[in-house]
Amino acid sequence: GYSGSDIANVCREAALMQMRKRLFNNSGDLMNLINNPNFENELKAPITHQDLIDSLGNICKSVSKKDLEDYDKWTQEFKSS
Repeated sequence: GYSGSDIANVCREAALMQMRKRLFNNSGDLMNLINNPNFENELKAPITHQDLIDSLGNICKSVSKKDLEDYDKWTQEFKSS
């Protein structure tokens, strides 16, 4: 039920989760985070599987079951043989 745009939003949300974690680990002080000598390493923090799972809860599906059925019907009707 997720469109390509929805998947892009899930990935963006997962990346933002990492940034939020870094910020909150620094007492919510953005300047403290930026002035951290390891700031560049903080920016390179990997996105985890859990970040992706959590972001799925924040991003809604935009493709309905009826839309999927319509796509399947269209594919069956117009597919090349």
